Amino acid sequence: IFFSKKKLKKTLNKILKDWEIELDLNKKGSQLNAEESFFAELLSALYKNPKLLILDEPTALLPEKKRKAFFQSLKTQAENGLAVLLITHNLQEALDNANFITVLKKGRVVLAKQNSQNKRIQMSELENALFTSDINLKQEKIQNKKNAEKNISLQKTHTKGQIKKAQKDEAKKIFALSKVFYTGKKYPSLFNISFSVYEGAICYIYGQKASGIESLEEIITGIQKMPFQGRIFFNEDNFTKQLSPRILRKGGAAIISTNKNYRASNPSLSIVELLSVYKAVDEKAEDAETFSKNLIQLEKMPIEIHEPVSNLSGGMLQRLILERELSTEPNLLLFFEPAQGLDAQRLASLANHLRALADMGKAILLVSANREKEFSAIADIQYEMRGGSLV
Repeated sequence: IFFSKKKLKKTLNKILKDWEIELDLNKKGSQLNAEESFFAELLSALYKNPKLLILDEPTALLPEKKRKAFFQSLKTQAENGLAVLLITHNLQEALDNANFITVLKKGRVVLAKQNSQNKRIQMSELENALFTSDINLKQEKIQNKKNAEKNISLQKTHTKGQIKKAQKDEAKKIFALSKVFYTGKKYPSLFNISFSVYEGAICYIYGQKASGIESLEEIITGIQKMPFQGRIFFNEDNFTKQLSPRILRKGGAAIISTNKNYRASNPSLSIVELLSVYKAVDEKAEDAETFSKNLIQLEKMPIEIHEPVSNLSGGMLQRLILERELSTEPNLLLFFEPAQGLDAQRLASLANHLRALADMGKAILLVSANREKEFSAIADIQYEMRGGSLV
């Protein structure tokens, strides 16, 4: 098949301009981060000049500013005649951007309604359609409210991420960064990053991607080499170099990275391979299968263990990865983009689950590119990252 590279590039640049997307067309696929990968996939779909564009959780990995810009471009294209089918767990994004909303629950349509300027659907109407018949969710909401009230009173004593001295003295420090600086070309710089994660407590860090959240993840997890200045504290020891994922896991840490598809998992794996990856190599296959079935049962998912991971939705994959990591009985949970792919119900459930784990003595670090009120409510200490610094 012959095609003109010059003509192709001209067409792609026009699409980028029309959609107000910034993307380096000369970059290789392997060099793209999650955000750029999404825009590259979008570009390949738009190149075919479709009449219908189907988007499944398109903004899951975009920072808030780029989410708004993307939806503005989407609305403009829709006004110009493009039909868009948006699939999302984010109720607010649906309300703000969709002209017609259909709510699915357990495979059934429970609401189908126009959402026009003159006749806006209310958030309460969506929530009622999704949740009112779910008794377990009501109980979770009550518990979540109690947790929120408990933590709001605690947070009032925190200033700029400082936790009460009495609480520091009582709890054991499990993990910390001290005066960490990073300057590089691939990721945003970090300046004087210091924070601690204590047993029995949740530390929550949020901020725009451009503020250094990605850089922080790379330094903490050690998946990519990141030359930095400063110290990492882990299990009574201080380190001036990155800790590898192997050292972290050997020391009792569980790691759930932002990239659930290619770091925390791989679409080429079967579900049993995904879930039993940390089981002993010489363990019998039937034991791994039984172990995997038990984890699936905990999440009550209608799936088979020999299905490919690629069959799972983002939310299902997230939940199974969390169960796998918790099965290692970690004393430290490093959880990046914990809300990724989860609907409002699952997000509330996850928040309660994490609070319960912390109350059992686990040390938990949550890091996300967007502030989630559910995590703010359960956090013992929280920071916002701005311009590479914690405030």
